[in-house]
Amino acid sequence: MPYGEIDRYRRFFHLSSDCQIYLERGDDGHFRYVHANPKALQTSGRTSEEDIVGRTPLEVLGTEYGAAVEANLIAACNRRGPFRFKGSLAADGNGPVYDASYYPVFDPEDKVVAVFGTARDVTEVATLTESLVHLQKLEIVGEMASGVMHDFNNTISAMQALLSLLDKDHIEPAQRKRILAEGRKTLESAISLTGRMNSFARREKIEAVPHDVAALVSGCIGMVRRTVGRSTQVSVNAEPDLWLARCSQHEFELALLNLAANARDAVGSSGHVEISLRNGSRMVAHPAHYPDRFVEVKVSDNGVGIPAELLDKVTIPFFTTKPAGKGTGLGLSGAWKFVHDIGGALRIESEVGIGTSVSMLIPRVEDA
Repeated sequence: MPYGEIDRYRRFFHLSSDCQIYLERGDDGHFRYVHANPKALQTSGRTSEEDIVGRTPLEVLGTEYGAAVEANLIAACNRRGPFRFKGSLAADGNGPVYDASYYPVFDPEDKVVAVFGTARDVTEVATLTESLVHLQKLEIVGEMASGVMHDFNNTISAMQALLSLLDKDHIEPAQRKRILAEGRKTLESAISLTGRMNSFARREKIEAVPHDVAALVSGCIGMVRRTVGRSTQVSVNAEPDLWLARCSQHEFELALLNLAANARDAVGSSGHVEISLRNGSRMVAHPAHYPDRFVEVKVSDNGVGIPAELLDKVTIPFFTTKPAGKGTGLGLSGAWKFVHDIGGALRIESEVGIGTSVSMLIPRVEDA
């Protein structure tokens, strides 16, 4: 590489507002700092490269943060390709939020000898995003209100009928017992509904953990049906033996409900929405950003479809194909962000007059 080009890269490294680090892997398997730009030094509480060169992340950053950085370095080596980490390095998740990428460097024998890392403090953006996610939840809860009211009316009617039966004279003990059991079942259903609504709407710490995606869908299908309304048919088809996938339950539910709401708007007063689940693997023809192995959650409708020239725009925040006042433009962008943050991908297929399918490709838990 010509010297002038090397000099430009050196200037970029040192002047970047992001943290930039370069660590070599020793024969003992440990990573040690070789270079760090001023922003990385400032973040680590150091004043010069001499303070960190030849030292490990544990020695420079301490046990908690150092262990997290070393885990990311090892992940990049094991993957033999770029590894992205977004979150807090603190064990309790309450520290600054970083969006970091690590890139392994290979020697002529194709052995990983170093890792280049870059990280940006996105704490403020993460806080704003959390607020936006909460607003989306409240919007969905509002859309479900009529369906929830219908369910509660059914519950009240059922309880009135049961109480009327209990009020009759000369009820056999066995019949009384059956009536009371049915009443408890009805009340438990109402309690479960309010519990899920409260859990969904409140602010909670977002954490991606291994999940049975089919169980997640089963758990929130009632909310999905209330979102789309009684005039729209909803079906669920899941392949057997689905892999575990790593995601946040609440973010998954929000993304699924947003996709269901979009499908409802597309089919109009009546139609069909299908949720299908299957295991999948990235093929040669697939884009490079697809995860190697994933659980696909596809929401399909037989609605109006999206014009081909708009497909590249529908995941842009606040962009909407709906009439004014009918959409926020945050549904598909929220689903895209959900899968993007966990290393997955969003696939959208649509044909005008035929319908639309939106697939969330959620990375498989490889050590499951």
